[in-house]
Amino acid sequence: MKIVKAITLTALPVILLLAGTCVAADGGAGSETMATALRAGLIAIAVAFGLGLAAAVGTFAQSRATAAAMDAIGRNPDSAATLFVPLIIGLSFMESLVLYMLVVSFILQGKM
Repeated sequence: MKIVKAITLTALPVILLLAGTCVAADGGAGSETMATALRAGLIAIAVAFGLGLAAAVGTFAQSRATAAAMDAIGRNPDSAATLFVPLIIGLSFMESLVLYMLVVSFILQGKM
């Protein structure tokens, strides 16, 4: 959780500083292209952080679930058959969240 907080505290000022240049731009012809480039850059940053965070959190959750299932099977080997289906369903739900973020990133890349 400290890593997420550190990434957030590092990225937020950078994004806010970049957004200020769009607001302070002149009304000339170059400001429209500057705003478009800034928007594309912010979308790229959002996609990168979103995919990285989704992959990291999804992997962490899957490893914790698998470790808990293996611990339960180690304590009671007869429970392997009853734990298998809920484990697979839980892992597929966790992986689906990462895949949803991948779909969102493709949508955002299309808006660049």
